[in-house]
Amino acid sequence: MKFLIIFVFMFNLHLFSSELNIQNVLKNMKWTGFSAEMQLNLKRGNKESLIKKMTVKALDTEDGQKILAMFTFPSNMKGMAFLAYCNKNLKDKRYIYLRALRRVKKVPANGDNFMLRDFLSLYLLKPRTELWNYKLIKEDSNIAVVEALAASDKTIEITGYNKLVLHIDKKRNIIEKTIFYGKDGKKRRIQKVLETKVINGVNFITKMETNDLDEGVKAEITLTNVKIKKILKKIFTTRYLKTL
Repeated sequence: MKFLIIFVFMFNLHLFSSELNIQNVLKNMKWTGFSAEMQLNLKRGNKESLIKKMTVKALDTEDGQKILAMFTFPSNMKGMAFLAYCNKNLKDKRYIYLRALRRVKKVPANGDNFMLRDFLSLYLLKPRTELWNYKLIKEDSNIAVVEALAASDKTIEITGYNKLVLHIDKKRNIIEKTIFYGKDGKKRRIQKVLETKVINGVNFITKMETNDLDEGVKAEITLTNVKIKKILKKIFTTRYLKTL
C-alpha cells in the first residue's frame, strides 16, 4: 500500500512537471498578436534551393488563434494567401485565396492539406493544449523532454500527427526541438530552433529549420521585421482575403 501511494504521487508529479513546462512556454509567448516577414529556403536532395517569401500575421483570442499569410515571392505565387482559424473547440477552419481566379476556397481542416499542415506545424502559434495530453519523459536542469500524445482522433484529423516529442529549453522557456510522428506511428518531421530574439519582452523564435523525412525536403525559415502588437481582428476574414 505504501509503495502504491508513492507510485501514484510520483506519477502525478511527473504529469504536473510536464504541464508546468508547457505552461511556462505559453507564459513566455505573451503576445496577443504579431506580424513578420518570412523567408523559406527549401532544398530537396541535391537540387538548387528554392526561395519563398510571405508576410505573416497572427492573433490570439479567447476562442483560439488565427493566422494569415500571403506570398510575396516568387512571382507565380505572389498574392496567393491562406487563412487558418485554430479554435479551442476543435472546429478549425482553413481557407486559401487564389489570386489568379480571385477566389477564396475553403479547404478541409485536416492534416492532409499539403500547405497548411506543414505551415501550422512551425513554431509560429502557441502550443494547442486542447489537442494533446502531455507526459514528461526526462528532465534535467536545462532541458525537459515532454511527450505529447493525441488527446483524441480529432487531433490526428486536424494535425496529421498522433504524437510529438518536445525538447523544452527551461531557461528560455521555448520548445527548441520537436519530433513529429504520423498516424502510423513513424517519425515524419524534425524541427529545430536556430535563433531567438527578445522583442518587446518576448523571447521570439526568429529562425528555425525543419526536415520533412517523408518528402526529403529541408527548409530554413527566417522571420524578420517582427512586430509584437495587437492585430485588427477584421483582417482575419475571407472578405479581407479578397482585398489582398
